[in-house]
Amino acid sequence: MVDTGDMSDEFSFGEPAKHPARLGKPLWPPAREPARARTGSSHAAKLMWMVAGLVVAGALAFVFLRGADEAGKSLRVPGTNPFFPMLHDLQGNRFLELLEEHPLEVYLMNTGRVGGPEEDERSKKVRIKHSSAVVKGIAEGTIAWEPDPDFGYQVAASVPGIDDEEVLQPCKLYERTGRTDEYRAQVERLKAERAEFLGEFPSLSAEIVAAVS
Repeated sequence: MVDTGDMSDEFSFGEPAKHPARLGKPLWPPAREPARARTGSSHAAKLMWMVAGLVVAGALAFVFLRGADEAGKSLRVPGTNPFFPMLHDLQGNRFLELLEEHPLEVYLMNTGRVGGPEEDERSKKVRIKHSSAVVKGIAEGTIAWEPDPDFGYQVAASVPGIDDEEVLQPCKLYERTGRTDEYRAQVERLKAERAEFLGEFPSLSAEIVAAVS
C-alpha cells in the first residue's frame, strides 16, 4: 500500500519545482497559448478577404432589405467581379471565353411566385420544398431537361419530389388559366428589355446579345 498522507502537489529533485504539478489537471488537450498577431500575414490576402466580405455583405443586405420592395420587378445588374477591374462588357466577353474553354453547367434558380403576384389567386408560390428538390436533383443528376421554345435554354421537365409541372414551367400555368396572350406579351417584353439593356455595352459579344434576343 502507498501512504499518500504526506504527499503534496510539489515534486523535487534536490530543490522545489518552480511550477508545481496540479493534481487532477487534464493532460490533453494541451493548454492553448494566447493568440498572437501573425507578423508574416500577407496584406494582399487581408485585402482580398475584406473585399470578398463586403461583396457578400452587400448582396445579403440587398436581398433582405430590398427583396420585398423589388418583388415582381426585373432586376438587371451586371455580375461584376471585384478582382476584374474592367468594363462590364469585357467581363461578359471573358466569361464567355471561359465557358468555351472550360465547358461547365450553369444553373439559374429563382424563388417567389409564378403566374402572377401574391394577390392573384391563379398564381403559385415556389416553396422551400420545391427549391430543395431542385438542388437535390441537380446534385444527383435526376432532372429531366427540355429546351424552352421561347428563350432557348434548358428548363426542367420533371424533378423528383415535385409533382406540379406548372411550378417548373409557368407557361403551362398560363395556358391552363386561359392567359396565353398575357404570357406571350411577357416573353416579348422581356426579350426587348434584355436586348435594350445589353445594348448599353458596345463591346459585348454579339453572340451574347443574340442569346437573349
